[in-house]
Amino acid sequence: MIKKHPFLILGIAGASVCNASWAATVVKRCNDFQQVETVTITRDNARMAGHNPNFYTVIASAEGKVYQVDTKKKRVVKMDISGTAPKPQQDIRTPPWGASAKAKLVRKGSGPKIADYPTAHYQIKALGRACSDNYFSQEVTKVAHIKEFLDTWSQLSNARKIKGMYFHPCQQARDELESKLMRLGVPMKIVIKGGKRGDKVRHQILSIKTDVEVENNFFELPKGYEVMSEAKMREMAQKEMEKWRAEAKQRRGPPHHQKPPKWKADSRCVSPKKEEQRGFYPHMPHRGYGREEGRY
Repeated sequence: MIKKHPFLILGIAGASVCNASWAATVVKRCNDFQQVETVTITRDNARMAGHNPNFYTVIASAEGKVYQVDTKKKRVVKMDISGTAPKPQQDIRTPPWGASAKAKLVRKGSGPKIADYPTAHYQIKALGRACSDNYFSQEVTKVAHIKEFLDTWSQLSNARKIKGMYFHPCQQARDELESKLMRLGVPMKIVIKGGKRGDKVRHQILSIKTDVEVENNFFELPKGYEVMSEAKMREMAQKEMEKWRAEAKQRRGPPHHQKPPKWKADSRCVSPKKEEQRGFYPHMPHRGYGREEGRY
């Protein structure tokens, strides 16, 4: 992917992706792990920081680069926004439910105010069953830097998506509806339908503040850190995963019989009630999918 040697050292003093001092838009949101993440956005840069103080990401839109910073390991992973998808670990086959998830986008009316902005409520369905409740705001697209950030993030995500590889009908349904979803505004909240297991908040905007002053060095990269290419990072991650699987299999049996790691959810990111409507289980591929639990 990147032909240069994967390990470099940042040797230029004050290496930075920062321009001058900017008035930023600061967004607080709930992420996939039901933890609060802070996204600070200016015209040319964005910085994303979650609950782990050792990690943050800098997106330098003007450079077309993304930098993932690990302060504990003193490492920076450097990526191109317009990158390439990883090679699939297995052949891409037609999923067990067929070539299409028969995706439907159903408008359910007005939604609640989220972060003081009005929303519209839409439900995504796959194979006739509810996947998620989605709340969009057209008004937030007018907030400084938000739309540009979302366009960059969409480009970054789609460039790394393995086309045609789906682990769940709801995953495929969202891809089939992507062009429609992009026209609905800014996604303010996504609630995954979990049926009897209860719903899960996958994403929610908690607050949006504009004209926030940031320090001149806020988007700077740390000096003296090792810089790793995306390709090398993927290679290392794959080796670590294989090692973990081998050790876990010795201790507790096959991976699909093991419980996933638990995260302590932030109370602001937890759905307050269970939803009785039948939905898919749930947001990520679960153990045994397509075998004992997932026949469609």
